[in-house]
Amino acid sequence: MKNRNKSPQKLSGFFNGVLFLIALLNFPILASGQREAWPESLEKVVLSEHTIPGWLNEGPFIQARGGSEPLIFIVRRGHGFSFLRNLQERRGFADPSLEENWKALFNDETIAHEVKAGSTYWTTQLFKGFGLEAEAEDRKYIKDLVPKLQKNGFRVGGYIGGTIAYETFLFEEPAAEDWFVPLDYWGEAATYGKQYFRRRVWFNHPGYKDYLKKVIRLGVEEYGMDLIHFDNIGNQGKVPIFSHPMAIEAFRDYLRIKYTPGRLKERLGFSDPKFVLPPVAPALGDQPFFYDPLVMEWIDFRCQILGDYIKEMTDYVRSLNKDVATDINIGTLKGDNAAWKGSQRRSLLLPNTDVYIVEGGNGGQYTEDGRLISNIRDYKIGRTYSNLVLNRMGSPGGSDYTPVTVPEQLAFNQHCMGPASMKPENWKYIKFMKDNFKHFLNTENIADVVILRSYPSMAYNNYSTHQSTILFEQTLIQANIPFDIIFDEHLEDLSKYSVLVLANQESLSDSVVEQIKDFANNGGGVVATGLTSLFNDWRIRRPTFGLIDLFKTEPPPPAARGELPAPLEEVENRNHYGNGRVVYITSIEPSKNRPEFADMNNKYWKLPRNWQQLKEAVTWAAGGELSLEIKAPTYVVGEILEQKELDELIIHLVNFNVVNEPEVKNVQVDLNIPQGKCITQVSMLTAKDSGTQTKSLKFKMEKNRLHLTVPKLNAYAMLLIE
Repeated sequence: MKNRNKSPQKLSGFFNGVLFLIALLNFPILASGQREAWPESLEKVVLSEHTIPGWLNEGPFIQARGGSEPLIFIVRRGHGFSFLRNLQERRGFADPSLEENWKALFNDETIAHEVKAGSTYWTTQLFKGFGLEAEAEDRKYIKDLVPKLQKNGFRVGGYIGGTIAYETFLFEEPAAEDWFVPLDYWGEAATYGKQYFRRRVWFNHPGYKDYLKKVIRLGVEEYGMDLIHFDNIGNQGKVPIFSHPMAIEAFRDYLRIKYTPGRLKERLGFSDPKFVLPPVAPALGDQPFFYDPLVMEWIDFRCQILGDYIKEMTDYVRSLNKDVATDINIGTLKGDNAAWKGSQRRSLLLPNTDVYIVEGGNGGQYTEDGRLISNIRDYKIGRTYSNLVLNRMGSPGGSDYTPVTVPEQLAFNQHCMGPASMKPENWKYIKFMKDNFKHFLNTENIADVVILRSYPSMAYNNYSTHQSTILFEQTLIQANIPFDIIFDEHLEDLSKYSVLVLANQESLSDSVVEQIKDFANNGGGVVATGLTSLFNDWRIRRPTFGLIDLFKTEPPPPAARGELPAPLEEVENRNHYGNGRVVYITSIEPSKNRPEFADMNNKYWKLPRNWQQLKEAVTWAAGGELSLEIKAPTYVVGEILEQKELDELIIHLVNFNVVNEPEVKNVQVDLNIPQGKCITQVSMLTAKDSGTQTKSLKFKMEKNRLHLTVPKLNAYAMLLIE
């Protein structure tokens, strides 16, 4: 088994214990505020150990198309489910062939198709929210399906939805009325979009959690499933859910426990939160950033509660069987404020899971207007938290499905792939991963650079910090600068990296500021932009930059409350701090205009105008040399990894513009080789219908640099440097 560091919040799970139940009863000790205070912010996350199930590393983790929706849902929704290929759109629930078409999703022919394609993991239904009794007839097929799939070499996951279909569920559990979020509490119906029959619930309600544990036990003990999949986590964290009366009481208690009365008065201006209500969310939705302290505390609270809930559920799974894995669907990074919109703080979610799912329109491609779209960020975050990442990819022709979506996963994901079986032309990539599995397993990024996604900077600002971070990441991707993505808790150990990037990370705590200074003083390079460190982690403006000793330039004058600070004059400062190098740049200049209040989604993922300036700044801060240099069009992206057990370096190359440029010639690769290493051979591996094609490449060494040329790159190639 593989051990890894996990990073749950120091007090994660607190509300799920006895004290939370006491709080709901308004026990006097809570009202008194006489309790040890929490840290000043939720920024501090403590690393701990978690061991993933060993079978996740036994072979490629490749999702089958499968089917996770019960027939009752397909009928109730009013038309044939989109996965049923041979149903015409909206033929209706009365179609006599609907049930047979549904069964075809998991019949012997479908299983044989997935076996032939090379899939290894299958998600099937467990609980959609209609009730265990209401779904029992549909689920009776699952008891036979799970062992059949396992006999055919599949690991099997059980799907658990995040809503309740009240029309049937209330017959089984009348008390569930208390779980539901009141309708239109903030002017927004607490249902699953237009599917009004799916009610949102206060997920931290003891009754709801107890019911889900019955579902989990059914999947683990009765059906023998290998993984439990929790869907719709982002939807469970939506703003209206926290208008439930129990959520309001929990928020008040959160403030009492987090702060002493004196500290709470410093934060809010008063010391007793007895009559506090959640902020009126719709009125805040379009704000560029938040300055109301209660709003910030409410975001923190929501992220904490959702993180605690996921930890409780995943801990319960492992208490039943430590070899059962868990995964969550949290969507994909799309340039919005996920903490505000969906209560998502990855450092409170991913430390407790083994796999997470992305979906949402970032299918790999290079657009006509020069935007490189990818899920690279998610794959890098998966590595940061030792999570495998499943890309749902949607349907063939959907926004997530492109000719590059699968090659991109070979290059940037771990030994993991979404449902690539949907198109036979992808089968060669599945076979390639299987045939070369040893080159995918236990690899580590060689990253010169790390970019910080600071929680308070990203959670308390809806737009400018997200824009700056996305565009700097885009520069690192397309300039082929090896990098990782980290969060606040990872700042304790940056010894792996040469350069830390702070892209307009405006709200940094005093302790984080000191960690950054220590990194620079000890020889690390720092590249910062915009308003980095101008605010503390309560988003209170400092008299000057917290990192003024590094930047050696003054910030803009203070602005009126609620307004953005005045723009900085165009500045680029290069300084030395201790043994390190520091570059401060005023701004990252977008190439595409973005409407006011628009999310920084992939419509705007075009290299910034000053991307060359950013690249040169990183190179200078690193001491003038980076591990990898690739001379090719900016739509050719590489990733460099090390496989220590095989004593090899691996470079993956992807042509994101393969639709328009199916062949890129003479890609030049220049690579730093660790001192004392002798290169014996360089091979290029590509995926062909007939199997892996291997070709030796000529190379030359100059001091510690390896130089080689890839004569022809189509969609994907792997370079093995032995």
